[in-house]
Amino acid sequence: MLNLFGHYVRANTVLLGIAEFLFLGAAFYALAYLLLGNAFGADGQYLVLNRVLVPTCVLMLTMFSLGLYEPRARHDLRVFLIRLAASCAVGGIVLFGFFWWFLGTGGRGSALTGLAASGVAFVVVLLLWFAFNAITRSEAFRTRVIVLGTGDRAGEVASLAAQPGSSLSVASMLSATDIKDAETGEERNLLDLCRRTGATEIVVALQERRGVLPVSELLACRMHGINVTDYSTFCERESGKVDLDNVYPSWLVFSDGFRNTQRTFLWKRLFDGIVSLSILTLCLPILIGTYAAVRLDSKGPGFYRQRRVGLDGKVFEVYKFRSMRTDAEKAGAQWARQNDDRVTRVGRFIRRTRIDELPQLINVLSGDMSFVGPRPERPEFVAELSQEIPYYQDRHRVKPGITGWAQINYPYGASVEDTKEKLKYDLYYMKNCTLFLDFLILLKTIRVVLWPEGVR
Repeated sequence: MLNLFGHYVRANTVLLGIAEFLFLGAAFYALAYLLLGNAFGADGQYLVLNRVLVPTCVLMLTMFSLGLYEPRARHDLRVFLIRLAASCAVGGIVLFGFFWWFLGTGGRGSALTGLAASGVAFVVVLLLWFAFNAITRSEAFRTRVIVLGTGDRAGEVASLAAQPGSSLSVASMLSATDIKDAETGEERNLLDLCRRTGATEIVVALQERRGVLPVSELLACRMHGINVTDYSTFCERESGKVDLDNVYPSWLVFSDGFRNTQRTFLWKRLFDGIVSLSILTLCLPILIGTYAAVRLDSKGPGFYRQRRVGLDGKVFEVYKFRSMRTDAEKAGAQWARQNDDRVTRVGRFIRRTRIDELPQLINVLSGDMSFVGPRPERPEFVAELSQEIPYYQDRHRVKPGITGWAQINYPYGASVEDTKEKLKYDLYYMKNCTLFLDFLILLKTIRVVLWPEGVR
């Protein structure tokens, strides 16, 4: 894993992205040369920009937005082909419109080149997919780790190392008795074991460290360049969430992250203003059409206001398009359910496509919400959840958002257990919050809208 701007990214994904950028750029350069011949050198810098760099960046952003770099897509050929075809189709249309609009009549040739570029991209990325899988699945490419512990924590480490997209391989698992002899107190030579197994990282996953942690052996390994990682940090890095069941307050206090400085707040506020205004402007026809559809589909107002808990526990009113009947909560506040019969026909569609969330851009402009952040919860549920889930109140230390790290990684929460699972992602976001992560979440939200999973 690489830590880019405070966010953990798989090293093999970064290498794949770099390879695709270079190969796509070379392919588009060759395509432009073949189509334009000698004319390509007449205005070289300009043509390299609009026929090489622009198509490369547009298609890579489209592929990322549509989930082509997700582990599931990278290890399931059917899913990969569907998303690659969709990415190239959308990217080709964007390039066609971009060149046609900005270059006018003279850009028609460039527009057609943009469509041709999407076809070339499909072939290039498909070939790279086969090469990437062949390389990353070989044992020589994987990072070998030693796990100290044999309980539930050690089992979770092994499970994370075996998940799709992981480049890790468990070289050895040692119990407390393997680490230190119970009778003599003699510690085993971990450094020698690392060298024999080719391990470059040790994950400390002991249920109980007191009296059994081989500090001197771990220090010797660390001095020889072998990474020593505690269980909570490993889980955060590999799963993209904080393990609430095994994390201690001291780990949250002393670990890296939580860089919510005043400068970060100002940049995030500027980011929220630009993004929300841009989306409101682009989606104005959708807003008007949805409002009319909601009013025509069932009796009641087009908009729905609901009290939610925001920054520092402040209660505010969130705006949404009404997706349920007006008598949906005559018996009091309720969790949403699978195939909820309170949802209207239009409501089912706008909830699935997340269009019902668009009016919350008004909350972003007013400063009650951010574009990216934990989803705000209702006061009726907050009191209950704070009693049942540790650290739940801490999610109110940042502004709530329309979309967030939990929303793109976990289905719609409709129970205490769902909320607990989503809090693990929320804490990861709070700990590693940067504009870089916000940008990634915005791009990945497109994948959630197009391929909804678990929407209720």
